Amino acid sequence: MLLKTYSSLLSIFLVTGCASIISGDQQQVSIAVQCKGMNIPTYCVASNTEGTWRFNTPATITVNKSPSDLRVSCESGTFGDYSKKASSSPSLTILGNIFAGGILGAAYDYHTSAGLNYPSKIILTTPLCRLM
Repeated sequence: MLLKTYSSLLSIFLVTGCASIISGDQQQVSIAVQCKGMNIPTYCVASNTEGTWRFNTPATITVNKSPSDLRVSCESGTFGDYSKKASSSPSLTILGNIFAGGILGAAYDYHTSAGLNYPSKIILTTPLCRLM
């Protein structure tokens, strides 16, 4: 009976990824628009296949993780419109799953996007500022 309980718990651990338990399927990302190191208040929209978020910069937003790029588009009356994309990449927790022998857990973490992260800071520079 005790062996059966341990086997069940081990199966659950291997099937549910470590990243799913530790970091979940959302992430905080700080986004700023800058010109020569100074923050510029702008209206932005960030989106990926899991949602769309509207905000004014500088801001820290919570996004749903996804294997797709996080696209950030901003507009400012003075500096025009501009955008940037940030790719998601495997986090250390998904790599830990692979090394610990939990390939099923790592696959689950990737499938649910819990094992992926975007850069924690995204800084956009306005095209007009690059010309100055």
